[in-house]
Amino acid sequence: MAALITVLIHIIQAPTATVADPPQSPKAPALLNRLPLDMRGAIHHLTVKDHYTRITTTRGSSLVLPRFSDALQEVAPTPGSQVYRSHWVSFDAIDKVERRGDGARLILSDGAYVPVSRTHMPILRAKGIV
Repeated sequence: MAALITVLIHIIQAPTATVADPPQSPKAPALLNRLPLDMRGAIHHLTVKDHYTRITTTRGSSLVLPRFSDALQEVAPTPGSQVYRSHWVSFDAIDKVERRGDGARLILSDGAYVPVSRTHMPILRAKGIV
């Protein structure tokens, strides 16, 4: 009888998974926490503006206070790369590439143009973008 009660207690206390449990979503970039709720979406690109960083998402853009180097650390795990000293671009946001001598210019899905320096070209070549 004691064994039966012990088994029932373990069954009742055991955690159960249900079919209705939603799958775990990938971790969102910490940088999104700096934006107003209505501006949070997939990050397209970052641009330096004076002492601020402009974050452009699928829902618009906003200026925030962190340094560009801090914003670059907080944008992970979004796949992308710094393409110029003052620009970072999400690989998913790149629509077209225009070659310009040793450098290039990216045309993003939102219509923005972003320069690419010679220094950062190898990264885009390695990804097959250029």
